[in-house]
Amino acid sequence: MTITATKAKDQLAQLLERARSGVERIIIEKHGKPAAVLVSVEDLRRLERLDALERATKHQPLAGTVLRFDDPFEPVSSGDWNSDQ
Repeated sequence: MTITATKAKDQLAQLLERARSGVERIIIEKHGKPAAVLVSVEDLRRLERLDALERATKHQPLAGTVLRFDDPFEPVSSGDWNSDQ
């Protein structure tokens, strides 16, 4: 469902109930463009888990590849990387 911000303001109680129950996600438009979405708390938690998983796996290919890093202010030399992985 898509609704204008003005209508959403007038119908907030009903829209909150629809989102809360998980019946639908409500897109709120301002000046004809999507500005926000009302979703259930369950949907929000699902999105947060997905975001956390995405962040965790984004750099996963590099995990465990630095063999030694004694001084964080010095550049990492080629010998500090494990090229076998």
